[in-house]
Amino acid sequence: MGLAVELRFDAGAERAVRGVWEAVRAATGSGLLFDIETRPHVSLAADPEGVRGPLDGALARFRAAPIPFALASAGTFPGDEGVVFLAPVVDEPLLRMHRAWHSLAPGGLAHYAPGAWVPHCTVGLRLPDVAPALAAARALLPIRGRYESIALVEFDRDLSAPVRCLVERPLVTA
Repeated sequence: MGLAVELRFDAGAERAVRGVWEAVRAATGSGLLFDIETRPHVSLAADPEGVRGPLDGALARFRAAPIPFALASAGTFPGDEGVVFLAPVVDEPLLRMHRAWHSLAPGGLAHYAPGAWVPHCTVGLRLPDVAPALAAARALLPIRGRYESIALVEFDRDLSAPVRCLVERPLVTA
C-alpha cells in the first residue's frame, strides 16, 4: 500500500468535481474514481512505499490557512496511463503550502518534489481514449473553491481496493 498527502476541497467544490467525474464516466464508461472511493483532491506528496509514522508527525505539525483555488484547465500526462486531470491555477499561496509540506516531510515520489510538481485533480484514470474525458471536463470549468483540509490516505498501488483516509485535519494557522 502507498501513502499520499492530499489537499481536500470545500463541500461545494467537491460536489462540482464529482460532477466532472460523472461527466467523464458518461463520456467514457469509466468510473474508477468512484470504484476506489477516493475524494476530489490535489496531492502534495505521494509515496508508493511510504512509512506512516513520520507522515503522521509531519501532519500534526503542519500549519497552513485555507486558501482559495480555481481549477481552470484540463489536461493529461504523457504516456499510456490514460490520466485526465483538472489543473489548479498555480499561485504563490499554493506553492508556499507545497514547500511547507516538503520542508516537514521530504521524500516520496520525485515528481511531487518542489520544482517538479504538477498540481492536479484527477478526474479520469486508465482511460483508453482521453479525448472524450478532456472534452467533458473542459465543459464544466472553471471550478472555484477552497482547500480546507489536509489528509493522509492509504492507496492500493494497483487501484483494486478503496482509498482509505488515515487522518484528516482542517487547515488552520494556529
